[in-house]
Amino acid sequence: MLKEQDTAPKSAAVINTVVVANAPRSFGPTIESHMKILTMIYFLLSLTSLAQGITNFVTVGEKHTLQSKILSEERPYWVNLPERYFSSRYSPAKYPVIYILDGQWAFQGATTIITELRQVGFIPEAIVIGVVNPTNISRTKDFTPTNSIKGFDGVTWPEDSLSGGGPNFIKFLREELMPHINKSYRTMSYNVLIGHSLGGLATINTLQTDPNLFNAYISIDPSLAWDNKILVRRMHDFLRKSDLKDKQLFVAQANDLHYDSPTLTESFSSLKEFVKVLELETNSGLNWHYKYYDDEAHMSVPTPAIRDGLRYVFNDYFFNVGINVEQPEKIVEHFKNFSKKSNVIFNPPEYLLNETGYFILRNLKNYDLALRYFKLNIEIYPLSANTYDSMGDALLTKGDKEKSIEYFKKSIELNPSNDNVRIKLEKLKQLK
Repeated sequence: MLKEQDTAPKSAAVINTVVVANAPRSFGPTIESHMKILTMIYFLLSLTSLAQGITNFVTVGEKHTLQSKILSEERPYWVNLPERYFSSRYSPAKYPVIYILDGQWAFQGATTIITELRQVGFIPEAIVIGVVNPTNISRTKDFTPTNSIKGFDGVTWPEDSLSGGGPNFIKFLREELMPHINKSYRTMSYNVLIGHSLGGLATINTLQTDPNLFNAYISIDPSLAWDNKILVRRMHDFLRKSDLKDKQLFVAQANDLHYDSPTLTESFSSLKEFVKVLELETNSGLNWHYKYYDDEAHMSVPTPAIRDGLRYVFNDYFFNVGINVEQPEKIVEHFKNFSKKSNVIFNPPEYLLNETGYFILRNLKNYDLALRYFKLNIEIYPLSANTYDSMGDALLTKGDKEKSIEYFKKSIELNPSNDNVRIKLEKLKQLK
């Protein structure tokens, strides 16, 4: 379901809301299995995210438009925000942004895959932007790097005469759309570009034209036969002259050989040549991965490829809480290592530390370990009222009323409108 809106929202609008009824209050006795601990923690996290704002609608995003001077037209784009984006509980976070080309087709399926991956913890919570092409003609114009009158099969199509607008489209992304998204939403400096078919061609062209525009590129069954394989030919020099140690490229290929189609057969062989170039030219330091999907066709391959591509891009993001539950300090070390690899700072999510701490407090009854999680959360998020509230709850559960009052007071200082904490303080004062 897409909700129409002309400009970026200034107030809360629930994204990906699913109603969950009768959520369990307790998960029973102490859990001995690491796998069970991990499963239960992430189940709690998913329930927490879903409960942020329950409405009567299941919403995957909002429609917006942006007047482009570069393209001389109004361009639509669709937005999907993380479940906790408008959370009143956690401090406002910044998010990486995943841009999906051909948003008019790919946005809804991609957001479902991305939501699943981020709920399990395989990738960070992210803002998803669907870049929409109003017509097939604009799609061909935007996604092609050069003007080529004839298509792959030698046939001239009406839209091919307007091809070659790729450089302008990249300029639109760089100078208009991305700055607009960064201004409208809480974004961090980590961006991923995903494209399929001609969109995959545009993804490779963006990498070659402006490699620093995105941190990672996912190109799915790209139409690399375009204009006598021009991007394949350009790739040699590009890799020889570029420093791409901080960049990632995932390339997916479908089994198109069973089609009786010169276009797809030519694209298939062109992509094979492209992979050989990647294997040959290694001096750039580009981190890349190629995957062939023997059981997928050109139009079915985006579904598994988006999932696999994002798993590759965020390969070391997942932290196994179940195995490391008794060593919260390892979380900090893990995310420091991932940040170093990504060249962008990724802190342990506040909600992960918070919900894990409460799980330990309420189910494992290990008060000291829970306090370590909450203390760590305060160190990373010192301006979050929630972190002090949680520490106060843990201290109160342990029986230290005086110290819990200190933390509740600090939480109120940071968020005076939190009536829940105020009620706790009043009850504690009455007990004195």
